[in-house]
This record gives sequence, structure tokens and C-alpha cells, in this order.
Amino acid sequence: MRRRSSTRGFALIEIMIAITIVGLALPALMLRIQSISNNVIFMEERTVAHWIAENLMQELLIDQQLKQGLGSVRKDQDRLEYDGREWFWEYQLIEVEVPEPLRPAKMYRVEINVGLDAEHHLASLSGFLSDAK
Repeated sequence: MRRRSSTRGFALIEIMIAITIVGLALPALMLRIQSISNNVIFMEERTVAHWIAENLMQELLIDQQLKQGLGSVRKDQDRLEYDGREWFWEYQLIEVEVPEPLRPAKMYRVEINVGLDAEHHLASLSGFLSDAK
């Protein structure tokens, strides 16, 4: 009778190779997961900053309609709390040249910037307002 040699399980060298492969792949996977997590946080911050900029633009439009024109403030900045964080915002109204047939109306370009601090803006929004009376 012949004895069949059956191999059950893995040899020590196979286990060491598998552990080496997992040991090399795991740090790369962890770095990739951390990168994705950082990108998600950054995109969330940019989205919230853009919402704040849109809200400010709507406030300017509503304020203009209620006052029947723009006020005297052409540049402003402040801080507000939104989504559990403090945000810095600023806007500036820049007068734009209006063609002769449309005068005496004045046209302004609105530039709104929002960020977590004054130096780093996460969202910028531009639009136009008319000071026609």
C-alpha cells in the first residue's frame, strides 16, 4: 500500500509571505483612507462656506429691495456662527461702468468671500446689483 502524503494548511513560508503582503498593503490603505477622510472634511467646509455666501447675497438683494436701493455701505466684513463653527465673511460692492442709455442707474459688482479666517477663503461668489431708483 502506498501512503499518500496530504498537505493540510499552509507552510510557514506561505504564512510569512502572506503576513508581509498584508504588512505592506495595510499602511498604504490607511493613508488612502485618511486622504479620503480629509477630502470629505474639506468639501464639507467648502459647501457650508458656499451656502453662507449665497445667504449673504440673498440678504443683500432683500435689503436692496426693502430700502428701494443700496445703502451707503460698499464694503463690510464680520463673523458668524453656522454649523457649529465660526465663519469669517466679507463683501465688497464695486461700481461698474453703465452704458449711456441706462444712466443714471448705477450698477455694482458684488464680491463675497467666506472662510474660516480672513486670509483663507473657502468660497467666493460674485453677482451684480443695480441701484436704479
